[in-house]
Amino acid sequence: MKFESIILINDLIGRIEHLSYEIRIQALNSYLVTTSENSTVGFSAVSSSLVDFSQEIEKQSSKLRERIYETLNSLTKLYQIRRSYKVLIRTIDKSRNSKVHLNVKLKLHEDSLNMKQKKIKQELINLASLVQHAFKLCKSGHYIAICSKVEAAHISNNANFFRLITEKVENSVLQILDALESIQKEIKVNLMEDEQIFI
Repeated sequence: MKFESIILINDLIGRIEHLSYEIRIQALNSYLVTTSENSTVGFSAVSSSLVDFSQEIEKQSSKLRERIYETLNSLTKLYQIRRSYKVLIRTIDKSRNSKVHLNVKLKLHEDSLNMKQKKIKQELINLASLVQHAFKLCKSGHYIAICSKVEAAHISNNANFFRLITEKVENSVLQILDALESIQKEIKVNLMEDEQIFI
């Protein structure tokens, strides 16, 4: 895993949070308008579902952010261990005495490196699982957005307002799906790469 990947994933999570907030604002706006009009009862239910969806996506993106911070912390520790490992190797090469003691330290560092690499891999797998769950949420959110378009088509009062909201919501859901897909690709690339990271 590279720091650049973590930065990219973190930016994409921020984008998802922003888009889910926009969905909630649009849904709340439409909900407020529907409560004042009797002819838009069906849209009021859809608006409520969109608010619930946006809150679920925000919860999921918070979990994603927590995981990516854990991965960043583990990756930072991995870099620190690798750096001290290199110093130990150079010390062993230059040292003539106490090689046994240094070799023991070297073995401990190798074990730490392997454990950290396994931990990072597991964190990426956990992150991928969260992304899969977010995908499922977004598919249901996309269905709700489509339902809102159907409801908006039957509204006569403020028809343009409701159509505009449904377009914005659907667009935001599709952008969230794109961001999740980008995160998923980044995770897959990092899981497939079995490269050594040296500073």
